[in-house]
Amino acid sequence: NMARALAFMLPYIRDKEKWFKEPDVMFYDQWPVAQPALLFAWYRFRNDRDFDARTCYQTWLELDHFPSNGEVIRNLPLRNPVIWLL
Repeated sequence: NMARALAFMLPYIRDKEKWFKEPDVMFYDQWPVAQPALLFAWYRFRNDRDFDARTCYQTWLELDHFPSNGEVIRNLPLRNPVIWLL
């Protein structure tokens, strides 16, 4: 489920040097960025004691919200996910 997937990925999003495989995406040095999934996970699971929603939110706040690389922008379809929570 989504909570398990994000719980697995969150340590690597926070520190991509922990990833155990070779880089396999273009512009690896410009990732990660503020993926909407982090904000949506915080919103959905914020009251779930078994999920670290606060860290998802904090990570989303810390990451780049305005990437300049066209390929990175193309892979970030929701540029302002906050409006989806209202």
